[in-house]
Amino acid sequence: MKNKWLIQLVWISVVMGSGLAKASSLVVHKQSSQVQWIAQQVEKAQTTFTTVQMNLNEHVLDLINKTSELVRGIVIMKNPNLLYVHYQAPINQFFYMTRRYTQLYQPDQNMDFKQKIGSSVSMGYFRVGQRLDEYFKDSYVSLWKETASTAILLLKAKTNKYHFQSMKIFISKKNWWPYRVDVRTNSVLIRIVFNQFKFNIPVRNGFFHFVPPRGVSVVKEGIDF
Repeated sequence: MKNKWLIQLVWISVVMGSGLAKASSLVVHKQSSQVQWIAQQVEKAQTTFTTVQMNLNEHVLDLINKTSELVRGIVIMKNPNLLYVHYQAPINQFFYMTRRYTQLYQPDQNMDFKQKIGSSVSMGYFRVGQRLDEYFKDSYVSLWKETASTAILLLKAKTNKYHFQSMKIFISKKNWWPYRVDVRTNSVLIRIVFNQFKFNIPVRNGFFHFVPPRGVSVVKEGIDF
């Protein structure tokens, strides 16, 4: 169960980090100047906020087993590297990420998992949002569709480096914030939608550092503190 939820955080970090960074280095094959301009607007919007809170709705379709799962929760992020996710469905659990470690608390199972970033957790996964240019360098990027209110970027992977075949990123022109991402891999289809954004709400740094209650079974991987 733990690994499954850590994998899902990969796609959350895609749309929540510091944006489509380093737009000048994008590898594009259609409408490159427009894609770069859109990326620059997103980068500007996402690097100037202090905190953001948003609702998470995720649909995961397993193409092999023909099953699906709905995930619902609340996300709070604080620049530059603090992340909190309260998963409300299908099970109740809490995910924390700081510059040093990730933590997953499952109250119903009375378990707390803590991993040092850079050990068994891939740094590439959790740096996606902050360094999306790395995805762009390994993908063909185009402007799939544009309306008065939305721009949709399409990424088609050139290799299997990041384990996806294609990814669509939906960007609101109102605030230049990515609000939806559709991901296709060899085995799953993932759609993540964020809504009810609240920007620059007061959140203390200590909120992202969780101390499990007494009696909780704690599992640490690569943690020496």
